[in-house]
Amino acid sequence: MKNFSISAKPVRLVATSVAALATAAVLAACGATRHIVAKDEAGEVLFERDSDIVTLTEDEFTYRVFPDENDTSVYYDIVHTPTDHAEPAN
Repeated sequence: MKNFSISAKPVRLVATSVAALATAAVLAACGATRHIVAKDEAGEVLFERDSDIVTLTEDEFTYRVFPDENDTSVYYDIVHTPTDHAEPAN
């Protein structure tokens, strides 16, 4: 399996699991969306949303998020691409 990193402007995120990314890709092929659950440090859910899949290939997995789900004129594309570095330890 390939390692992936996730980046978006203005923030940078790092995948915690290649398996989670692979699962998202399988789900995307079936439904064209990715379900996102944001949690705080205690594990409590802050919010949930479904994001549209923009690109899904062997070399790229991109989904779109809207900071304000009621305003689709502002969005960030989260782009996952293969990397050759090791996954973070935590």
